[in-house]
Amino acid sequence: MRIIPLVLSLCILFTTYHLVGKIRFSDKEAIAQWSRFYEKSIQLEQEASFSKALNFAVRAFEVCENSLPPDHPHTFMTLCRLGHLEAELYRFDESEKHLSRALKITRKRSNPDFAEIGRCEYLKGRLSAIREDTELAIHQYESALSYFKKCAPCDVYLAKTMVSLALVLHKIGKTKEAEDYCLHATEVLGSAKQSKSKTAADCLRLLGHIKQGQGICESAKEYCEGALAIYDELNIQGIDCAKCMISLALVHEKQDDISRAETMLLRALEIVQRAYGPKHKEVKK
Repeated sequence: MRIIPLVLSLCILFTTYHLVGKIRFSDKEAIAQWSRFYEKSIQLEQEASFSKALNFAVRAFEVCENSLPPDHPHTFMTLCRLGHLEAELYRFDESEKHLSRALKITRKRSNPDFAEIGRCEYLKGRLSAIREDTELAIHQYESALSYFKKCAPCDVYLAKTMVSLALVLHKIGKTKEAEDYCLHATEVLGSAKQSKSKTAADCLRLLGHIKQGQGICESAKEYCEGALAIYDELNIQGIDCAKCMISLALVHEKQDDISRAETMLLRALEIVQRAYGPKHKEVKK
């Protein structure tokens, strides 16, 4: 009779071992599948294929919904990505919904992650900027900066937020403040050893745009060409790259180099059309 409990215990142990092993394997498979979809989404965005990038982000989110806990870090990351891409595609309601859900996840943690909160605030600022709600965008970017400074004084997202805030300030005529934020972002990126990152290129692009607006053509040209060199090195042909080409085209136009100006504008137009479609208002601009 004593052998029966022993056999039962062994059976339970054997079953538990295989079930746990299966769950762990399933989690690994889910995360591997999520990574493929998420990384493909990033790649497509860099190629200015926003709609396709969003499709892969949706597929990554389906993996999270079906296989991972609702507060899993990958769920948070995917919600942020959805919100970001939807904002770029002018799907404002969906973007706001996903970003609010991401923020709710991170605020519910027992030890809130300031970097995560900062990232949400940054993306909400980007959404407000696209909506042309300048005052709210500035407030949200400044909120993001306050969170990043608490945890990551040399973080790329800190620099990224500075560049985005600089862009909004430049649009409302606060050019000196915008330039100061860009230069500070450059220092942060240098400390983080990210001087050849996309954020560094975005920073140079904005400095070039500012100098072009001021009529300082040689500085504008130097900044824009530096930005384009980094974009090319990283194989990025996205909207920011197109904006840089437009600034450089305006510099060439002022220098009476119409042929180069036209070449740059045509390259920029091709990128914008690929990103938004031929009838989008950004194409008409």
